[in-house]
Amino acid sequence: MAKRWLLSKGQFCEETKVLSGPSGEVSLEPRVAALLVEFLRHPGEVLSHEDLLTRVWKGRLVSDEAVRRAVSNLRHGLQEAGFGKPLKTLHKKGYLCELSAELQESRKEKPRQVVHHIPRRPSLSWQLLYHSLVILLLISLGVGSSVLLWRHFTPPAGEAAHAGPVVELPITIAVLPFANFVEDEEARLFADGMAEELITLLARVHLFRVTSRSSSQVYEGEQIDVREVGRELGVTYLIEGSVRRENDRLRVNAALINTRTGFQVWAGTFRQDRPADLLAVQADIAREVSRALRVVLVDDERRHDQLTPEYLAARAEYRKGVKLMESWHSEDVVAAIGHLQRAISIDPDFAEAYVALADVLATRASDQNNFPEVADTIRTLSERALELAPDMGAAYVARSSVASGHRDIAAAEADLRRGLRLSPSYSPGYERLAELLFFSRGDVEGATAMIDQAIALDPLRPRNYHIKGYFETFQCHYDEALKLEKEALRLEPRFRSALASLGSISGFQGNLALAVDYLQQALAMDPASGWLKLRLLRAQLDLGNLEAAAALNSPPTAAGSVLLAAFAEDDAALVDALYSGDPRELAMLSPWHLSHFLLHAALVTGDYDHAQGLLEKVYPDWDELREFHSEDHLLLLERLPAYLNMLVLQRYANPAGGSVAELSSVSRSLEQLVEGSTNCVPRAVAISLALAELTAGDSGSASMQLLQSVRGGQLLPSAWWMLRGHPAFAGLEDVPGYTALLAEGEALASLQRELHENLAAEETETAGRSEPEAEDGELY
Repeated sequence: MAKRWLLSKGQFCEETKVLSGPSGEVSLEPRVAALLVEFLRHPGEVLSHEDLLTRVWKGRLVSDEAVRRAVSNLRHGLQEAGFGKPLKTLHKKGYLCELSAELQESRKEKPRQVVHHIPRRPSLSWQLLYHSLVILLLISLGVGSSVLLWRHFTPPAGEAAHAGPVVELPITIAVLPFANFVEDEEARLFADGMAEELITLLARVHLFRVTSRSSSQVYEGEQIDVREVGRELGVTYLIEGSVRRENDRLRVNAALINTRTGFQVWAGTFRQDRPADLLAVQADIAREVSRALRVVLVDDERRHDQLTPEYLAARAEYRKGVKLMESWHSEDVVAAIGHLQRAISIDPDFAEAYVALADVLATRASDQNNFPEVADTIRTLSERALELAPDMGAAYVARSSVASGHRDIAAAEADLRRGLRLSPSYSPGYERLAELLFFSRGDVEGATAMIDQAIALDPLRPRNYHIKGYFETFQCHYDEALKLEKEALRLEPRFRSALASLGSISGFQGNLALAVDYLQQALAMDPASGWLKLRLLRAQLDLGNLEAAAALNSPPTAAGSVLLAAFAEDDAALVDALYSGDPRELAMLSPWHLSHFLLHAALVTGDYDHAQGLLEKVYPDWDELREFHSEDHLLLLERLPAYLNMLVLQRYANPAGGSVAELSSVSRSLEQLVEGSTNCVPRAVAISLALAELTAGDSGSASMQLLQSVRGGQLLPSAWWMLRGHPAFAGLEDVPGYTALLAEGEALASLQRELHENLAAEETETAGRSEPEAEDGELY
């Protein structure tokens, strides 16, 4: 049953979580939507803080600030929808909602499907048209300086009676790179950009699903079988063409081909006297393709004087920058920034270049862990793009990274969904929405659907498979994750992120030698990557290779120095690395690792306030680690241990403080999650639970936590050196089994280290062998 609340000035749908009011529609995040429903169920009734905890949060552990924040978000949503301020706070009593509502329940209706019957025996001229899909919608919307009109074509009299098979929307199209047979520089630049411009034009039609350029460009210069390309890209139609010189004129040939039959649906030839007229050709081709697919693309007041040398030069710089962005290599990212800045300098009204520059700056910030420093720049670039092109969905997607960086998940999701409504063929939007749903909402099903849509739109983009592989890794589906990461590498052998993930998966499976090998390959491709260096440094420590790990910490970073000091059991160096290091570099450690090492430092120095202060400086929102937007157990298992570490730190700082009950409660919650899990429990869980037991003075239970985790295969090999030398675990040295646990971890590391040395020796020997020289007439 679909539940809809009828309000005096609008309505709220529980299923879609959309609040409609006098000022428009507002999408509420799930927790805020649940809060609104609770108020609507109790009109005119004061709901206390405890009432909300019980009914909305189902008794989960949440801070007072979390409740206040949810109420604040609801107030904001009500005002934005035009309901004013109906939600009141009554001091020391609770909250009162003055909205009156009536619940209306109805059966869910199946969504209506737009279909059309294809005639079985149409005349030849109409056969080409009806061979493609028929659009039954009349929609008018503005896109930049153009207006797209979708219009239904009525078939000739008598043909409607010939009912044929039902065809589903949307129409799937890929635009292949146009072959260039002209040496003229301006014409060459035009040919290079023709496919990209057509993708942009056609993607604005919401009933087209247009394959992204990163997938279609791989066929540049290739002899293709249209049926095979159609299967690889998952499309029904291809557009291909060429640019040639014909006397003093340029001739552009283009064709629309049905990949299922191999037949042309439409073909056209366009001749122009000068390159400056060629912009009109792009619009003409898009219009003719749309007509062949029963869509009319009508331009209004489109300027035809844009194809100047400056216009071409700006787009050439843009294409170079975008191509470099695809590798994610540090040097390529820097070069891409330069190209995109030049594109904007040449053409200050080039909206796509602002979006691309915002994206590449966000990419570099994620690698350098300095997002706050560039957040304002990314916002400025995105909003400049929106000033130039208000309906550019990619600009909203780019802007979403700012909200994500500030942990404003609701605003980030709103930007992403708005961007995808405007540009439903924009695959990076689906990829980013998938990441947000998975890691911030815990919505595994929704995230999978989004990344699958990204793959459908861009099936040859390696990053899409990498992101899905990361999701599978997080769920401990290692076999599936390996397949996806290897597919990403097949598509792009230089894709370092896939190699890094293969290293992580190998480490999770206990194959430490292979983990180091994969990470070394990744770092060799991108030696300037800070996060790759740190990940390889940790992998070398897992192998017990302190010397190799230390060599990677050059120039020294705070995070690398902390790990090296902890492994070497050098308390003084650990304290110095933590308290003298750059907080931005320390943020390269996860909240769990940082809290683990800060507890170590606090126990050594006795300065708990300093440790807590640094923790709050590096992670200002650390108290939100236990606040989640879903009940997903995987996210809870990943994040609650960090919060438990922080409670342990507080407990040591103030033994008589009030954190005992919360510490016990969080521990119980974690234990229940572990009991309900199969084999996907992060090592952090066992270590943090053991810490909590030690804080309570129960060394036997602490040891049992660790031993049970080892027997279940859940305590990874790196735990041996993270436990060894940590003062919180000093009391376990005389507990049976604990010393054996550390020895077992070290023995495994030694075995894997020897295996890695043998592999390295074999690779060196193989590389040293020279190929035999060929005699004349012989081929090897």
